[in-house]
Order: sequence, then C-alpha cells, then structure tokens
Amino acid sequence: MMNFRIYTNVTEIVIPEKVTITNGINICYDMKKLVSANISSDNVKSLSHAFYNCQNLNNKAICGNNVTDMTGAYSKCYSLTGDAACGPNVTNMSDAYSYSSINGNAACGPNVTNMNDAYFDSYISGSPVCGPNVTNMFKAYSYCTNLTGSPICGPNVINMSNTYSYCTDLTGSAACGDKVTNMCNTYSNCYNLTGSAVCGPNVTNMNSTYRNCHNLTGSAACGDKVTDMSYAYANCKNLTTAVCGPNVIIMSNAY
Repeated sequence: MMNFRIYTNVTEIVIPEKVTITNGINICYDMKKLVSANISSDNVKSLSHAFYNCQNLNNKAICGNNVTDMTGAYSKCYSLTGDAACGPNVTNMSDAYSYSSINGNAACGPNVTNMNDAYFDSYISGSPVCGPNVTNMFKAYSYCTNLTGSPICGPNVINMSNTYSYCTDLTGSAACGDKVTNMCNTYSNCYNLTGSAVCGPNVTNMNSTYRNCHNLTGSAACGDKVTDMSYAYANCKNLTTAVCGPNVIIMSNAY
C-alpha cells in the first residue's frame, strides 16, 4: 500500500496514470498541509479515509469506477471545491464528506447501501440525493444548512433517523419510503419545510420527527405501526389536523 502520510510537510502529490493503487486506505490520512493531489481516479480501488482531515486540500473530489468503500474519504476536508463524487460501484458512503466544506451538489451512486453521516455538517448545497439501494440514511444530511430543494428518501431506506435534522433551508414536502421504520428526528428543526407531513406504513418511531417545523401545513400523519409519537409535531404551529395511530403508546408533547 502506498502511504504518503509520513511526509507531514508535503503540499502536492502527483501519481502517474500507469501506477495502480490497489488500496487507497489512509493514503493521505491527516496530511493537514496537503493542497493538491493529482491521482487518476480509476487507479484507486478504495478511498476509505484516504484524505481524512486533509484540511487544506482544495481539489475536486474524485471517486473512480473501481471504488467500493468511501468511508471517511473526505471527512474534515475544509477546502474542497466543486461537486461531490461517488463512483458507480460504491456501496459504503459512511462519513464520506462529513464536516467538509464541499460546496457543490451531493452525489450518491446506484449501489450505495450506507449513507450514515455521508454529508453530516458539511456545506453541501443543491438538492439531496439518495440511491435506489440505500438502506441507512442516519444523519446523512444532518446540519447541512445550505441544502435546498425537497427531501428525498430511497425506496429501500429503513433508517431515516436524523436524516435532515437542522437542514434549515430545505423546502418542499417531506418524504418517507415504505420500508422506513425509524423516523426519529428526521425533519426536526427544518424550519422552512412546507406541505403536509408523511409517515411510511412501517414506521414505529416518530419521536421528534417534525419538531419545530414551523411552516409545515395541512394534516399530521401517523402510521398504523407507530408506537412513539413523543414531540413528533411539537411547535408545528400551522398544522390544521392532528392524528394518532392505533398502536401509539407514547404521546408525550406530541403536539
């Protein structure tokens, strides 16, 4: 495995196209002075923590056709430019761009299953995306205050806990896939979310789902399998109709 992180003062890395990096894990991990990395994207097999905490890296993100793991790839990269990248064979995006300053559009490949913290507390803008095979969206866009457009939820998502919490510029109507079971804090503090609430048929946990969604209008929603509605619609001042599912056992401060 090629490893540059022992060279703590390096500011630029250039790897010729003919060189294949079979394992990019930690290749530039914690190289705080690195500014530029010229690496052919298709020569990298893994990007797990490849550029983690490269605080001055101002490249565009890369992710080639052979990459399957992007865990923490660009986390804490405070100077990234352009759009996010996610190759067609990536399955794991956990923490891929968390705490990064990437200011373009989000990306999620068609084979991604794990978006856990993928863009957590980043500067990502544009509309959210979610691949068709994603099952875990836990905190995927939480605290992305520059995210706009309407929420999205892939057809196979099971965990939406905290997915869009504190996305204060997110607009449009809420989304929840049919397989979702956990909506805890999913849209909490999304102040500009409008339209009616939604709740998938398999959701059991609605704890604080829409808490402080001041501009949510229309009717509340609560699926038949929900057991916990505590704070689900707390401080939702513009709702017109309240509901409660037949299996709810916790309703503390629901409205």
